[in-house]
Amino acid sequence: MDKMDDSIFNILSFLPIEIIYFILPYTYDTQSNALTSDIKNFYTTKAIASQLYYERFVMEIGEAEPSDKEWFINDLFGFSNKSFPTMNGYVDNFYSLFFRNFSLKNNLDVLRYIQKTESREITTQINIFWGLFTPEERKTFLKMIYPNNIIA
Repeated sequence: MDKMDDSIFNILSFLPIEIIYFILPYTYDTQSNALTSDIKNFYTTKAIASQLYYERFVMEIGEAEPSDKEWFINDLFGFSNKSFPTMNGYVDNFYSLFFRNFSLKNNLDVLRYIQKTESREITTQINIFWGLFTPEERKTFLKMIYPNNIIA
């Protein structure tokens, strides 16, 4: 048994046995290939995008951090809103993206969610958008923003 197994058992030892019996069956279920592929794609493409933004805005232009992340989230908003200025409102595509979050049921829910999201740490904001994108949308975003740096 490795350290990770030890820490899980330490955590479980503080839970009532009824909750442990409720949780345990979920540990036997494997995740779908589509989900694990999407998770891998999320981390791989986000690392590429973060590196490209850092190289462009911090290394090449010489802006102070976190300008790279500020440009990243700005471009995510723009891409999600089909390059329509967000100050003029959101397009249907933007709402459709956020409806992938099953807790959001209508446009007002999305607007409230965006308002709360904008007050969160910038990395969290990036993760929210990046997580809502499909692998193909991530690829399209990277090709659009950095057409010469992405290998299909």
